[in-house]
Amino acid sequence: MSDPSADSLEGQARAALLLPRGGAEADTWLWERARRLSRQVAALTQQPELAGRACDRRAAEAAALFFEVGRARVIAGVDRPRDVALLQPPDAAWREISIDALMHAAEGRLPPASIDAAIAAIRQYDRPQNGGAEALVVAEAVNLDDIGPLWLWLAARDPAGSAQTLAAYLKQWTTRRQYGYWETRIRDALRFEWSRVIARRRVAAMQVFVDSLAAQLDGSA
Repeated sequence: MSDPSADSLEGQARAALLLPRGGAEADTWLWERARRLSRQVAALTQQPELAGRACDRRAAEAAALFFEVGRARVIAGVDRPRDVALLQPPDAAWREISIDALMHAAEGRLPPASIDAAIAAIRQYDRPQNGGAEALVVAEAVNLDDIGPLWLWLAARDPAGSAQTLAAYLKQWTTRRQYGYWETRIRDALRFEWSRVIARRRVAAMQVFVDSLAAQLDGSA
């Protein structure tokens, strides 16, 4: 996907989400996540679970694009390892920062009603049953993006776990599987069958990878 123009809504989100790294190339993790969330939201608005419910797709996609801006501002504004902030859940204060950025960027680019719906989607993300359809699909996209192979990459960026061995990561994954962690999370966090199918496929793919990694580490394959 080509980079959006700086004057577009996507361009405004991109500028807010790129994380500087001194003289090195910017850390694009949050911008890449925003694009994934936006694409997932677009797909979720077409699912049968929303049949009969009005959903402002443009509002939901805007909310997805700006959802992580608060996290980006926190990372840029405090003296803490950015990888710690990448792993923390988005609290209410962070979401309000995202809302402020969204309001500024969307003025003149989205109708007022769509801006209001996008604001509500971000604000109600952790209790989407109290919000509109936009909050439901944004929460679904966020929860789905947190499940799958990216788990290992985030675990590796965790400063508290950076000294762990590969064997420790494998043990953590295996323990979670044994106790049904992922299936419970899929059942409790995801409300759309489309999302659950994708999440289970991702977990199955991760199991294949973990099994292969374990075999290589013990020299059996």
